[in-house]
Amino acid sequence: MCYWKIALLHLMKLVLITVRSFSLLILCLLSFQSKAQEGDAAWMLEDLLSDSSAVGEIVSFETPRFTNPFFLPNDLKLPGKEQLSDVFIKTSDGLFALIDGTGRVYKVLRKGDGIDFVRIDSTFYSGYNFGAFNFTIRDTIFSIGGYGLWRNNGHLRYFQSSNYGWEIMPLNTEIPMGGGQGVGIWLNYGGSKICYTEKRIAKEWLKEKNTNVNYYPDTARVWELDLDSKNWSILGVVKKEAMDIMKISRRLVSLPWGELVFAGPRSNQTLYLVDYASNQISLLGKEKAAPIIGMIFNEHKTKNTNKRCILYFKDSIFHIVTSLKEQLQLSLKHSDFTPTAISIYVPTQEKPFWMSMSWLSLVTFSIGVVLSIGAIFFTMYKRRSASNTIGQSVFNKTEVQLIRAIFYKSDHVMTTEEINFLLGTIRKSIEVQKKHRSDIMVSINKKYKAFTGDEDELLDKQRIDNDKRLIRYFIHPDKYKKIASLIEENAMVKNGKGS
Repeated sequence: MCYWKIALLHLMKLVLITVRSFSLLILCLLSFQSKAQEGDAAWMLEDLLSDSSAVGEIVSFETPRFTNPFFLPNDLKLPGKEQLSDVFIKTSDGLFALIDGTGRVYKVLRKGDGIDFVRIDSTFYSGYNFGAFNFTIRDTIFSIGGYGLWRNNGHLRYFQSSNYGWEIMPLNTEIPMGGGQGVGIWLNYGGSKICYTEKRIAKEWLKEKNTNVNYYPDTARVWELDLDSKNWSILGVVKKEAMDIMKISRRLVSLPWGELVFAGPRSNQTLYLVDYASNQISLLGKEKAAPIIGMIFNEHKTKNTNKRCILYFKDSIFHIVTSLKEQLQLSLKHSDFTPTAISIYVPTQEKPFWMSMSWLSLVTFSIGVVLSIGAIFFTMYKRRSASNTIGQSVFNKTEVQLIRAIFYKSDHVMTTEEINFLLGTIRKSIEVQKKHRSDIMVSINKKYKAFTGDEDELLDKQRIDNDKRLIRYFIHPDKYKKIASLIEENAMVKNGKGS
């Protein structure tokens, strides 16, 4: 009885030792795999780490997704870490990694045979920008859109290194964007523009199937963001033929001529260029499409092997680097793409600004226009009335007669005797004549200055050279035109009304 107990005890010890040894072996293999992944990661980023030039966009994705991602930094302690991914940004200042949904920014540096992440931001809040589109323009890191807090946002954020954080750059309108790696977004890093195709999914209730089905509405629009003016504008409405391609496509990377997408079954080796600038969808020839598709999507000999790919375009070369130490450098030109008969969108005709106004704004604007026109006509009427009444209600009958008499003289000059005769004082005493003439002249000049704003007098006098006792009265030559217009308008002769 004792022997079988002793045998059973030895057997249990042997099983325990075997389990411990197996566990230790697994830990060693995992440690070796982790170090191998770190080494592979450094190898994948070698070209980006060694080159000082900027790269417009770098896209990385897994086939299938890694459960233990290569590039996440060790200090990232967030729930669901295995569901996060990293985005690389390359500027002339170095290589940076942005962790999806966190707002964190790390500078990627060499560390022996591996890589190290040095955090350069102070972001505290996270979870508001999953699937944001990240890019760089003129060495500034940008992020636009993303999902979080139960909504897609359209915020344009830029990383301000001096403040170690993100700032929002105001735009003329907010266009909600989600899923930065989805088809329908192109970075024209040469022209500082972004083109974005709405992928709003609508739901329709099918009564016969008792369920909702998703579909793309036929009102989806193509937008263009000018990063210099900070303005969104509408290019047009997406065509059904183009949307049919986009629905079954996977985005690869932005090229200088458009968005490179993979569509359809792999056996067809179909790569399209969504060329927003030319409003054209083009097809890449099989001789260049085949190696790209083969590098990204081919099955590895070992089953269940995850493969990480990094794609970017630099100096006319399309680069693909994989975690299996595969590398492709393919010369790619715009002429390699053959245009199809499919255009992306129906251009939107620009409407007059008043057609895009709300009814309240339109009514307010119309009232303002009517009032403005009325004010202009009223002002013109008042000025004309003032001009027409200057002689009727300002100058009296005697003053009008004197002005007209002097004006119609050939030399615009009248003597003392002529004025005395006109004023009816020819038989009066010299003192009466002198006072009456003076009062008339002063009154005319005073009224003329008040209603014309002229600093000079209308009527002036001058002694005759050969007889200083005689005086002649005249109208200044520069007043002829003004007085003539008043007379031609019959301003001062209507019934000769005076005060």
